[in-house]
Amino acid sequence: MTKRRQWERKALEGLAQHLRDQNHAVQITAWPENDPADPLSVDARLVIDGQEWAADHQRIVYDPRHPAAARAARNYLRPRLEELASRHGVGFNVGFYPPRWSRGDPQPTRSWDRIVAVADEVGASGRRFDELGLSVWPMPTSWGVQFLVWAAENASLESQYEKALREPLGKKLSGQLRRAKDLGFPVLLLLDQLPEPESEAWSMWTPEHGTLPLVLSKLLNSAPGVVDAVWLREATENFRQLDLS
Repeated sequence: MTKRRQWERKALEGLAQHLRDQNHAVQITAWPENDPADPLSVDARLVIDGQEWAADHQRIVYDPRHPAAARAARNYLRPRLEELASRHGVGFNVGFYPPRWSRGDPQPTRSWDRIVAVADEVGASGRRFDELGLSVWPMPTSWGVQFLVWAAENASLESQYEKALREPLGKKLSGQLRRAKDLGFPVLLLLDQLPEPESEAWSMWTPEHGTLPLVLSKLLNSAPGVVDAVWLREATENFRQLDLS
């Protein structure tokens, strides 16, 4: 079993224990992936107070494409910025939101080249540059070239949650969760803010104060009636049921 599967199962087992602590009778009766004959393709069969649920786990990450976008941008920028730092006798602190691109499309070298051009101006003038999505500061030579890669394009929590969940949740709603519902199961979705071991993708650990249920209601409305209950494992490792009414 992969470490990811172990981690997902630990999350679902944690939810089961939390429900038991709330005086519910709970048992995980099967992991459907272990049984090719099981018609379900969700992560677990979960019996709660005598009713069997189809339960699935989903981590909340800023953007599944972020690690690859950040890695490609750093690899392209570093040698070019190091050359500029040597030429101007400065160091650079570069904060940016790495552009994404679709599979099969060319890499966004034009966007990266603009960062290089801005750094050239900063190195020559000694004045910092700031705009939405890009910040370049001149630093002492000993600083070298340092990157601060932003996970979010803007400060809107609603926008961040929507970007994090729209694609993976959409696939589940038309895939394993829809199948479970068509087979007559109530569906439970466990969202997770904890980081996954050995994963490059950054979890959204922001304390939740109502934005997540708002976004979820909108996304779940694309497949009304498929998901019956949503739980959140918070960054504090507490479990909380989300009210989507």
